[in-house]
Amino acid sequence: RKSEFKDIASLGTAFGAQGKDTFAPPILVWGDVVLSQSANLSLFVGKELGIDKFEGSEQFKAIQLTLDIADWGTDTFKHMSQPAEAIKKFLSDRHKKWLSNIEAGIKGPYYFGSALSSVDFFLYNTFKMNEVGMYGPVSKVTGEDYTSSSKKIMKIVELVGALEGVKGFNKLPFLREGYGVKKETLDALAKAK
Repeated sequence: RKSEFKDIASLGTAFGAQGKDTFAPPILVWGDVVLSQSANLSLFVGKELGIDKFEGSEQFKAIQLTLDIADWGTDTFKHMSQPAEAIKKFLSDRHKKWLSNIEAGIKGPYYFGSALSSVDFFLYNTFKMNEVGMYGPVSKVTGEDYTSSSKKIMKIVELVGALEGVKGFNKLPFLREGYGVKKETLDALAKAK
């Protein structure tokens, strides 16, 4: 286990590590296996822990769905630092398209039906990051709800959040301080409503 920055940096070429093929955290060392990229790590750990039991082409669908979730998280994260008008436009257009896309991939109650998978955990984590960084603060000042109409997504968030190993996870920060929509942007959104 490597948790100190200098140890993690020794694996990431972004920090000057030579001869490595992992750019930056998150980086997972599992025995002789060294991997990076959050979507990839989620799928790997899901398989290793026996959570994922994908059959046939389901493994490729799981990759697609996980990467879609990662792209949604990245797109939302990118917009957290944008001005109020860009956030309003994102939430009224592209954000809705993301939610529609993600909803369409969920069989219910979990992504692949009745079986929990790493894709569900990845959705939970990404949703929480988006909620803490954008949806929660923006909803608070605009009075609008940006997620509740996404019933399948909200059901997965509820079910994963109720798991014994996940309860209390909300006490950990999903984003470091300084990330998320800035106060002055929230003030502008509040005035514009």
